[in-house]
Amino acid sequence: MGDLREVVIRCRGGYVIVYAVGRMGLLAVLADEGLDVPKLHVESRPTVERLDALLTRGSLN
Repeated sequence: MGDLREVVIRCRGGYVIVYAVGRMGLLAVLADEGLDVPKLHVESRPTVERLDALLTRGSLN
């Protein structure tokens, strides 16, 4: 199956989307039913990569 990349949960009132940030972090997005999920996937990549860089740089390892 491999490493977690993302999880999309569709609820009655909207979405919960969780992205893996490297091996140690998670980014959770809560959104209403009007969310354009494919657009979020495209636009979230730079943020996930930036967060990963910040977490990696701040790591004690």
